[in-house]
Amino acid sequence: MRDALVKEYFNMEEIQLLSYLNGDLSELEALEVEEWVAQSEENRRRLKQVYYTAQLTKCADAYERADVEAALLKFRKQVASHADSFHPQQPAIQQPLSWWKRYGVAVAAFFSGLILASGVLLSLYDSASSSTFQTSTLPGQRARVVLPDGTGVWLNSSTELTYKSGGLFSKREAHLEGEAYFEVKRNLVKPFVVNSYGVLTEVLGTKFNVRARRSEPQVVTTLFQGRVQMHTDEADEDGLQLSPGQTLSVDKTTKQTELYAFNHPEDVLLWIKGELHFENKSLDEIMECLSKVYNVKVAFKNPSLKDERFTCTFKTDASLEKILSTLSLTRHFQYEVVENQVIIRPMK
Repeated sequence: MRDALVKEYFNMEEIQLLSYLNGDLSELEALEVEEWVAQSEENRRRLKQVYYTAQLTKCADAYERADVEAALLKFRKQVASHADSFHPQQPAIQQPLSWWKRYGVAVAAFFSGLILASGVLLSLYDSASSSTFQTSTLPGQRARVVLPDGTGVWLNSSTELTYKSGGLFSKREAHLEGEAYFEVKRNLVKPFVVNSYGVLTEVLGTKFNVRARRSEPQVVTTLFQGRVQMHTDEADEDGLQLSPGQTLSVDKTTKQTELYAFNHPEDVLLWIKGELHFENKSLDEIMECLSKVYNVKVAFKNPSLKDERFTCTFKTDASLEKILSTLSLTRHFQYEVVENQVIIRPMK
């Protein structure tokens, strides 16, 4: 009912923009709107106008609580009193007082009251729509949550997430410590920003994974769909835009970046299933998968080791050290972990 009421205020083109803001368009239709908005500042301004107008019309319930009829009755009485007290003299030549001069004070008072009420109600609505959402997972626990804006978030174990909706006129902000996969609800007017140790991932509407463990030196973002703009810190205005399939690693301390792409980026999300299962997979394939899940590089000192095959299953909350130790029990290889690199060499 309320959506129908809102749409009464818009023409057909604006209704499409409204559908975009409500998340009712298909992926292709949404991309078309975003491309149109990017064409000019005027288009962006029109989208903002539709957004703000929609938010105002959604205040209908609050406006109904305001006694507009009483204010109008008071206004009419004021006009009537001014009319009763106005008895013009009968000079031969005199310019009649304009309607505004006669009743302007009453009119101004009435509409000022409405404008003030609108401003207060909008301020209250803005405050009400601004909220903070916090959630976390314990070691070995995974969870899926839906944020107030409709964004879906999958949390890996030992993860903390704080989300601030920011009201009508601010960005949506999430602070992440741990690892999470996001499916962000589109809204060009209110970008979604993930802050992980000062590394900012700004998105419009997309699917991506962020790994920001306290014990690890890098913040790693992998994009699966849409667009994200990466900023190494708040002073980095230009940033770097990722394409689907790309991964960006940012050192928390030095802010050095490394951009790369995997053959199978979806392996980054194996943690959502809770286990890593390998059926007759080569050591090379297994290590490629582990490099994505644990953000490490792999070096084989003897290429023949890549062809060793394994069938095994590990929990995703198992440490990399535990997995490597189990695999090495075959006595076909030994390993060494130096910073974020795994070195695999033949048994001595």
